[in-house]
Amino acid sequence: MKKGNFPNGKGNAECIKSKRIKGHIFPIRRLEYLFDFLADEPDSIFVKENENSERECFRRILLIRVWRQKHHNFSWSIYSKEKENFDSLIIRKVVWDLDGDTELYKEIIKEKKNKILESWPTVEIYNVYLAQDNAKKINRLITKLDSEIENGFVLSKKSKPIWEWRDLEIIRLYKKKLIHFTWSPEKENKRVQNKLKKILFELNLAQQKANKNIFEMILNYSKNPTEYKEEECMIEQKMKS
Repeated sequence: MKKGNFPNGKGNAECIKSKRIKGHIFPIRRLEYLFDFLADEPDSIFVKENENSERECFRRILLIRVWRQKHHNFSWSIYSKEKENFDSLIIRKVVWDLDGDTELYKEIIKEKKNKILESWPTVEIYNVYLAQDNAKKINRLITKLDSEIENGFVLSKKSKPIWEWRDLEIIRLYKKKLIHFTWSPEKENKRVQNKLKKILFELNLAQQKANKNIFEMILNYSKNPTEYKEEECMIEQKMKS
């Protein structure tokens, strides 16, 4: 482990500097960074079903993220105690009203730049615990998805793409490896995409039908979300000064 100065690396320039160029990030891009942070986090969630039960750790095993579908960006994350043998689950949905924020900030960008810097994206977040009996169908669908993607998969070119969404991302975490794909409607794998659609349908259904509360859920972020946003805001303000 190296201590001291940040490693700039080597190259064929006499001087290599690592810095952030003065200027400002377009407001919607800054909000996109915050949405991505909320979608990428937390890595783990701790749960107590009731006050006297032991706290259990659930880790993310699957992330599905879709950009620009019906004017929104959204992500679904699935958390499990085991990465390949599932029983109970936690499902997490993050939805960003991208078009709504775009229109809103067109109105205030000239007069209230600080308000933009201090704002969160307009998101809805759902964190839902599913007991084993309520998670069985989703567990089966994940196993079926694994049969298609575990050893990688091929995307073919689509002759007449339909731009229902801009990009689709999937991250599946196994015990000893990770599968990560992102593609646009110009490419497709019908078998994989059909299985993803079934998972998304069941996730939405499970979120809507969830009616049993548990005692405690702790979202274990790698960095406090409010501190993360404040740091981004401070950097932006320094760049303008």
